[in-house]
Amino acid sequence: MATNDKMGQMKLDAINDRLHGGRLYSVGSQSCCTSESISVFERTRRLFRFAMEKQSFYAHCFKLLTLFCIAVAHLVYMQPFLDSYSAVEDYTLKLNAQYPGDEPVKGQDIKHFRSQMEVLADYKQNTWMCVASMCIALSTTCFFLFILPITTVRPRNVLFLAVLDLSMFAALPLLLTCRIFIVEKLHLGLAAAMRTGHKIMSAERVMNILQCTILPRERLPYCSEVVLSTIFPIILLKYLIILALLTLLYIGLAYLIEWCIRHWFPHSQRTPLPTHSCCMTKCNKYRCQVDTVRPIRQYQNKSYVPVLLPNGEKCQPLYPTASISIVPLIERVDEETETPSVADSIPAEPQPNA
Repeated sequence: MATNDKMGQMKLDAINDRLHGGRLYSVGSQSCCTSESISVFERTRRLFRFAMEKQSFYAHCFKLLTLFCIAVAHLVYMQPFLDSYSAVEDYTLKLNAQYPGDEPVKGQDIKHFRSQMEVLADYKQNTWMCVASMCIALSTTCFFLFILPITTVRPRNVLFLAVLDLSMFAALPLLLTCRIFIVEKLHLGLAAAMRTGHKIMSAERVMNILQCTILPRERLPYCSEVVLSTIFPIILLKYLIILALLTLLYIGLAYLIEWCIRHWFPHSQRTPLPTHSCCMTKCNKYRCQVDTVRPIRQYQNKSYVPVLLPNGEKCQPLYPTASISIVPLIERVDEETETPSVADSIPAEPQPNA
């Protein structure tokens, strides 16, 4: 009785395997095609490669963070500086209008005052140049993050924008470095220049606007200190320069990695993860863990023969256009043990009597 049940189960398995012909699979307690069967090394390697291919995206995201930090710093110091500079600029224009040339008596004092005002104007110009560089870098970053992935762009245009992106962002640490030298000059000579200018022409309007004093006075700060408090501290400029340089190196490295992947590892040579159609051929390569206690049946498509039911009748065709149902002939694949094939247990078609 048990033998008949076993034989019947084997026949049903054989018919089921034929009906699912054309597939390459195995039946066991653990499947070779599951994600757990892939080795940790292979998964780590593919994760590392995916991260390398996304370095350009990560670099632009990091650049957005850097631009945000620099923009916030400018937002904090920009408006107070513009207010104080506007008052000092009006005073400078009036002094230049009153003394258009080099006076024989006050020539050295006027020259010293004008030189410091030119340094202050250079600081303002440097600030606006940094803002312009940040705007261009932000626009190119938006192009690479949001436009390029969904739009077809010529390679030469992409190269042009990449060069523009690098050059504009590289201008930021250079401009910030120049600003450090400007700030140092202002710290050294602005107070003396304000006192010299006040001796040449009264600066009462500047003192009233900024609520400060040029000469020593109680409960009022010096005008030079008020102006210097609205410019970037040197320590903050150094931190921003370091952040910009690190971001610039990261962007350059990301472009280099992307170029190497595109030229050394073409897309056609990238091997995908093993799927159901190639699982059995790559099972040993990925060191799949399978159940060795329970026998594993592995089948492969070889040829096509009619399906015979246990009573000798042919089953209905699988496809309406086929005159006879064709399914693959199964073959037992077992490298470890030499056991008879399941196909051998299927009874042959009875021959008609002559």
